[in-house]
Amino acid sequence: MRQRLGKWGEEQAAVFLIKKGYELVEKNWRSRPGEIDLVMRDNDTLVFVEVKTRSGKAFGYPEESITENKIAVLLEACQKYIDEKEFNLDWRIDIISIIGSPALGVREIEHIAGFEN
Repeated sequence: MRQRLGKWGEEQAAVFLIKKGYELVEKNWRSRPGEIDLVMRDNDTLVFVEVKTRSGKAFGYPEESITENKIAVLLEACQKYIDEKEFNLDWRIDIISIIGSPALGVREIEHIAGFEN
């Protein structure tokens, strides 16, 4: 169930960002350090997107579950992605926080522009 909610959230995040003018580059890129949920392009900036989805607020907001360890793994994965794909663009990490479910739809969505290199 949790994996299904996560995949649904990633789809909602991609649609949300595409409507904002972002271009989808890749979904669910996996490497030894970890997975990058979405790789998007915002003009001349490569945007690595971490998507967090919860069905409600009983356990807090989705973005509150991102630990320092998760950020470190994500930074390592981003660097590996850039090295492998040989991108020479500015980049950053954004967070998309979603509260909702496939049955209820998106109740809240927040785009948090994160760290820039």
